[in-house]
Amino acid sequence: MTAVCPPPPQHTLVKFQAADDGSVAFTTSVTGKEQVYTTTSVAALLFKRVRDIAEGFLGCTVSRAVATVPAGFSERQRAAMAEAMLAAGLRPLRLISDPMAAALGYGLDSPSDRTIKRVVVFDLGGSSLEVTVLLASCGLLHTLSHVMTKDIGGRHFDDAVMELCQREFKRRTSMRVEGARSLAKLRRAAEIAKRALTRQPSSHVEVDSLFEGIDFGYNVSRARFEYECGPLLKVVTRTLTEALAGVNGGGAAPADIHSVLLVGGASRIPCVQQQVRRFFGQVPVRSDVNPQEAQALGVADEMAQMLRDHGALLWLLLFSCSLLSPRVGLCFSRGDCTLCGLWMRNNAPVRYHICIHTV
Repeated sequence: MTAVCPPPPQHTLVKFQAADDGSVAFTTSVTGKEQVYTTTSVAALLFKRVRDIAEGFLGCTVSRAVATVPAGFSERQRAAMAEAMLAAGLRPLRLISDPMAAALGYGLDSPSDRTIKRVVVFDLGGSSLEVTVLLASCGLLHTLSHVMTKDIGGRHFDDAVMELCQREFKRRTSMRVEGARSLAKLRRAAEIAKRALTRQPSSHVEVDSLFEGIDFGYNVSRARFEYECGPLLKVVTRTLTEALAGVNGGGAAPADIHSVLLVGGASRIPCVQQQVRRFFGQVPVRSDVNPQEAQALGVADEMAQMLRDHGALLWLLLFSCSLLSPRVGLCFSRGDCTLCGLWMRNNAPVRYHICIHTV
């Protein structure tokens, strides 16, 4: 009996072009037919997929949505987001910026608090850092300054661990790890080590047959990792300085800030938190809310207010952060006294309940 090997997978050619409205579009072959996709249509496919997951989990129809968008989104981009949601069968009820949602998640929307506060939202995600200065008073939030840089993000800290491993591998073998497959294996191990170093003083990187059949093992200490991240920490300081300088009226000093809110998974890294605390001195740096859930909590709180005001039973879908974010916040229904929520984290649904007390 002769075993027949399947043919190698064929790669699909993608051609980029300009759409009729001036946005980017691309053409690809799907089931033998050429299809033209725009960024809006791709976003609609993502929204529809999340909606299908939500409906399958809850066993009911989801037809309305509240979304958070990046602070730098223009009116045109917001309109495109709403259009994508409509194309996915979701009626957008409200769009809230990411830093506003994070501030709500930290409970800065209290109408009884008449103190005027300047708050910094420090959002360090997987590929970028966004620093926003907000003015909070009487439950109202106003953006004073916003700075975004792609010079630092979670993947840059992965690169730091990879560089440590590359140098050690070269010291032992006089070779550098090359090739897409070997580098992908090393990156996965580096990401695991980075997360472990957030919780413990050292982590062991172990990769079988990393390159040229050579197994690799290396113990990375947190001190060595933080030293390697020195240039990244300078980017943190530079971005914070730019954000404070951009406040209207001649800028603001670190002492003028009342509190700093940490948002984003990479903000959990100890050396990042130490750098932020070092920059602001005695200003409280808050991390009492899960940084990866702060925006979802904020929009869930906003939705609770909407439901409380209208007093209606609504089935709602709540998206947290931008389309490229790995986390999605879902807020679905309110009964007489409970707001039920479902968050998709790492492809796993997690239920959440908020009690609503009415007078």
